[in-house]
Amino acid sequence: MTYQLITHDVRKRHVRIQYKGVVIADGIDYGNGWYEVRPRRKHFMPLDRLAKMMNAEQIGELCEKSF
Repeated sequence: MTYQLITHDVRKRHVRIQYKGVVIADGIDYGNGWYEVRPRRKHFMPLDRLAKMMNAEQIGELCEKSF
């Protein structure tokens, strides 16, 4: 399965990360291929919930860790 980056309607650089039909994280698009990702609490283990800078490949790996 792949994830989708859904842009926010009002906030220009804000995105939502959707995986298997569920929004699992929020983030900010920096426009250079990097995102600040804030995983949602109920979909990840505690150490995976930390806000972090990620590129598209790393976001895909994070999505696979969700439950």
